[in-house]
Formats: sequence, C-alpha cells, structure tokens
Amino acid sequence: MAKDQDPEGTGSPTSPRSLAARADQYRNEVEKVVRTVGEHPQYELKRSVELSALSKKIEFVKDIQAIATSPIDFEKYLVIGADEATRAFVPVPNLADFDEANLRQVFEKYLQPVPQFQVFILKTSDGIPFVLLVIGKQRTRRILARVNVVNPDDLAPRLILREGDLWTKGDSTGKRLARPEDWDGVYEEVVERESEARTRRRTDQVMQQVIAQERLRATSGSVSTIPAYLSDDEFRAFVEGVCVEEDSKRLGLLLERLRDDLIEGWHSVRAYDEESIYSDPQAIIAIRAGSLKYRDDNFLPAMQRLTLLGLQIVKSGGSIRMFELTMELIRNTYNVSSELSGLRLATPRGSRSQHLGEHISHTTPALHCLLAVHIIGAYITGRRRFAYIPSIMNQPVVVAGLDPGVEAKSVLLAMWPLHCVWGEPLELKTRSGRIDLCKSKIMNDPVFSKLFGSESAALKGLMQFDYLIEWNSYLALGERTPQAVREYMRTRNPNVDFSFRTSLVAFELKYLAPLAVELFGSLRTGTSELLSQTLLDASVMPVLGKDTVSVFLECLRATEDDHERWMSEMHRFSFLSPWPEQLGNALKALPPRANRR
Repeated sequence: MAKDQDPEGTGSPTSPRSLAARADQYRNEVEKVVRTVGEHPQYELKRSVELSALSKKIEFVKDIQAIATSPIDFEKYLVIGADEATRAFVPVPNLADFDEANLRQVFEKYLQPVPQFQVFILKTSDGIPFVLLVIGKQRTRRILARVNVVNPDDLAPRLILREGDLWTKGDSTGKRLARPEDWDGVYEEVVERESEARTRRRTDQVMQQVIAQERLRATSGSVSTIPAYLSDDEFRAFVEGVCVEEDSKRLGLLLERLRDDLIEGWHSVRAYDEESIYSDPQAIIAIRAGSLKYRDDNFLPAMQRLTLLGLQIVKSGGSIRMFELTMELIRNTYNVSSELSGLRLATPRGSRSQHLGEHISHTTPALHCLLAVHIIGAYITGRRRFAYIPSIMNQPVVVAGLDPGVEAKSVLLAMWPLHCVWGEPLELKTRSGRIDLCKSKIMNDPVFSKLFGSESAALKGLMQFDYLIEWNSYLALGERTPQAVREYMRTRNPNVDFSFRTSLVAFELKYLAPLAVELFGSLRTGTSELLSQTLLDASVMPVLGKDTVSVFLECLRATEDDHERWMSEMHRFSFLSPWPEQLGNALKALPPRANRR
C-alpha cells in the first residue's frame, strides 16, 4: 500500500513521506478495504481486542506473531474496530490500551524476539476511532513464544501459549501452528540472508586485496605472483602449474596466505585471549559471535582451499615435498585448537551440535583438519597414489579437546585424535559417523564431489583409507602381530598411541574388497613397493619378514569380526562373503582363534 503512492508529488514512489501523509494514506486505504473487500491475507480485521483478560490478550499476541512470521513482501495490517460481517467500523472503547509502549511491553513478555510493528490510532472519514497495527518485513521470521501460559479461568489447567511455539498464517487469513513447510521457509530465508551477507563480506575482502595489488603495481611496477582472487578452476590451474614447474616459492607464498586465515586470524576475534574473559564477562558472548563469523568468512574458505591444494597435488602428481608442506600446514592448523583458550571458555563443555554447521568451539580447527586429512587420504587411496600415504600418516599430534592439565600421548593425525565434548556434531557419536561426516563434506562441495566422481566412489575411498590406518594400528597393537614387530614400532615411534577405532565396519565390506585383494596379491607375489607405500614406516618390513602375509590376514580377519559384531548389534545379517575366492580361502585357512599363536 504505502510504497506504491507518492502523496507529496515528488515523482518517486520510494521518496520519504511525512508521518501525517502516511497516516492519511493508511486511513484512506483501510477504509476502502474494510468497506469493499473485507478480510484479506494482507488485512486482518477485528471488531475489538480486550487486553485486560489473559486469554484474549494471548490470542491477540498470537495474532501478531502469526502475521509477523508469515511471508511479508512489504507490509501487513491488523485493523481493530472493523466488523468483518457488516463491513463497517465500530468505535474502539479501550484506545488507551493500544499505546505503542504498552503493546511493546506485552510482546516482550510473551514473544522472542519482539516483532517489528507500528501503531496508528486513527479516525474514519465519518469520525469513528480505530486502531491500525502496521507490521513490516521482519529481520527474522523465527519469532517464538518465550513462556508457557496457563489460563487460570479454566476449571482444568490448560496451556494457551506454549514456549517455543511458532504461530503463523502462511498464505491464508487464519492462524495455525507452524508446519514443517513453514519452518522450511523460515530457515530458507535465514540461510539465504546469511549466504548473501557472507558473500558481501568475502567480496569486500577480495576487493581490498585487489586494490592493494593494483596500487603496488602502479607504484612499483611489481605485484604478487598469486592473484588476490582465484575461482575454483583458476585455483586448479594455478596448482597444476606449481606442480609442473615444481615452484616451491609460489607454493610457499600460497601456504603463507592460507596460514593468515587458518591460524593468525583467530587473534582478531580474541579466540586466543583467555584473560579477557575473566576481566570482562561480556567477552564470552563477543568471542563466540566473532569466532562464528570468522569461521564462516575466513577460516572455512581457507580450509577448503588447503584441502583442495592437497587433492590437486595428488591429482597432478606433485612432488612429495610439496605434499609434505601442505600436510605441515594442516597439522599446524590442527594444533591451533590447543591454543584457543578464549574460545574454549566461551563454549559449554558437554554440549553437542545437531550438524557440522552449528559447531563452533576451540576444537573447530582440529575437526576441519581431520576432515581434510581423511578426504585427501580417501582420494589418494581411490586414485592408488600410495606414494603420498607415508606423508599423510606420519603426522604426530596431541589429542585435541582434552581438558586443561590432562597429559596425553602423541597420536597420529590420521587416527582422528579428537575428544568430543565441545559441541562437536552428534553424528560423531555413531560408529559410522566419521565416514558419514567426511562423505557429506565431499558431496556438499561441488569441487570435491567432481574430483571423486560419485558418492559410492567417495565412500569406497574413505573406507579403504580407514583400513590403511587400521593396518598400521594393527602392526603396533594387534593381538596376532609378532612381539618383535610391536616392539620395533614402539621403539621407532616412542610415546605414540596407535589406538584406532575404525568406522568402516559400519558399512558393507564389499567396498573394502578391491584394496584387500590388491594388497594380498602384492604380498603373495613378494612385491614390496605397494606394501612399503602403505606403511607409516617402511623399515618395519624386514622385521615382518615371512610373517607379513599372515599378519595382514589376521588384521583383515579382525576387521571382519568387528564388522560382524556391529551387524549383529544392529540386527543386520549377511550370509555372503565380501571376499573373492582366493582371499576368502586364505582367511578360512587361518587357524581357529583359540589355537592361533
């Protein structure tokens, strides 16, 4: 209504208008609607509203909530003092109750947040007073009831307002509790708005970098060899060029740029600053909010680029040294989690997130580095580029997320060293959670999913990488691993805990079979290259000696037994062997467990 008029004759429908002009326009338009149209999705008509009675006041609150949570293009209106049946106005006897300050107090008591609204107390052209509430487009449609309200006048107590309820009108004139599709619309708007805001912030950052580069070019004639912004395709081409030319200088510069956002940038939101929280209680809220924004705008885009860098080095056949430098930055970023004391204090211990996007705590860098390691590892395994495996395996770190003062041994980064008590996704509590989370990360990123090709290829790569980690763990801790091998592993890796709980056993082992067959065939023929590339430390091979085949089979049988136990717990059963005949026969030929030595 208001946006389409130009009462002041400026020639522009969006020009500012005086309050008196707006009131006149509203009065004229409302009179026309009431007398000729009646109630409409954009106009709600009420003969009267009695705020002195609790039940009627709550109904009015829900009316306002329902209008504000419905889709609003510009404005919607509630008219008090209009009779829908007779299409006529009736005087409002309690005009004083509709003072804006009074209404705001009522809404603050029952709704969170308070809807945005304006109140106009007007008279029709024939002098009948009425109340008009103008409800504009809201900052958020997620406006919820903040308290439970019981009607004391009922013989049996009855809730007339329930905490957390969202009343809406949708596209109709009657209010109702929100349905799933209503909630979808509410959250879709939130996601779109946040996506737009994030894009604007990232664009601003890129523009600042571009401006800085152009100024440097204009004043000195030189500029960085890495553009300020690269699309996914340009980034892929850039990495390919670095790999072909073995340009360690440009790679080093790229890693330093990524490091700024992955490690140093957390200082800007005081995530490292523990002391500030003790001196300023409000700092907890500020640090958490700032860290969430920093995560989305800076950290996650840089983490995506670092992961893509590792994937592209593998795809392009880049040097092992380049890959090691990439892994070094992933490990250093993981270690940041132990230093973000301010963010740790701003996160409730024992909390959980429904999904990865909700997680913000000091373990956020660690979790995303673990995702990167397993995504890259899955790609290495799927592409059979096993020469990179030792570099991704040999990354000792300390478990992230432990309470301060708890002493911990070193653990290999690939073995998912994360103590999940700081808001990590609930998914990680399940046996399949680690692989499911990594698979979702791959499939939700168009660049990653294109590299893997399909969801089944991603699952296969993740399961096979999971098994390579289990294989190295079994060599150090396996029940049937020769004592000499276990001692050698401990001697070569002092204070390293090789404990690992596989996630692959929650899936069909048919995805593991191709790798198992390939390793088994290599071991039987005495081909050592494949085995050496899949080990954390190839120097263990002479110690394994003639026991190599039997230890491998014992490790595979232990995985199969673990899988069968999990299937039994889930009441799922399969009577078909996942292994081809030759490998299946070799497993059957193993001595019964009670007699194995």
